[in-house]
Amino acid sequence: MVYLFTVQDSGIRQLENIKIYDPSNIWLYMTLIDIYSHNKNYKKVEQLCKEAIAIDGTVANIYYELADALLRRKQYDESLQYSDKAILLRPNLWHLYSVKTSALIFLGLLDKCIDTCSYIISHAPEWYLKQSEFVYYNLAAAYARKGDVVNALKNIKKTIKIGDIKTIRSIRKDEDQDFYKLSNNPVFKRLLQGRPSS
Repeated sequence: MVYLFTVQDSGIRQLENIKIYDPSNIWLYMTLIDIYSHNKNYKKVEQLCKEAIAIDGTVANIYYELADALLRRKQYDESLQYSDKAILLRPNLWHLYSVKTSALIFLGLLDKCIDTCSYIISHAPEWYLKQSEFVYYNLAAAYARKGDVVNALKNIKKTIKIGDIKTIRSIRKDEDQDFYKLSNNPVFKRLLQGRPSS
């Protein structure tokens, strides 16, 4: 639904008006949730998700979007609760675990994050693991926060291998201070420069 993200304010207003006349259209809610999420209006995403759940509480992605909005608003306990609800509905939708593992990191539940990431690695299909750096990124972040340099670096290497330049930039920025304990490590520095760690 990438094309929807170019919707102007008048288009959003039209969709909001349609919602008035068709208040049980769950897919209209999903469209609005996608648009507001893309626009980083997480308070509106939270509101729409809760309305959508009241209409149909069986759509895992609505719980996921709600958990993500709460995570971005730093409401980690609630985020974890809703991500668990999403996973309960669709345990084999592996992307649903990304918000859960992030919330676990922010809550300081590092061992639970590591266990969850390990579960994903042992159960998710190989094709998924080859394209989803979040598992290894969050695993690296949890190990780094614990001070386990060896496992942190091992998973940073996997993250970079799967990801692209945006992944390296994200690790360099380290907005959440996941990797500050590694900042003086020569292997870490080489990895962020795009050079092998040998």
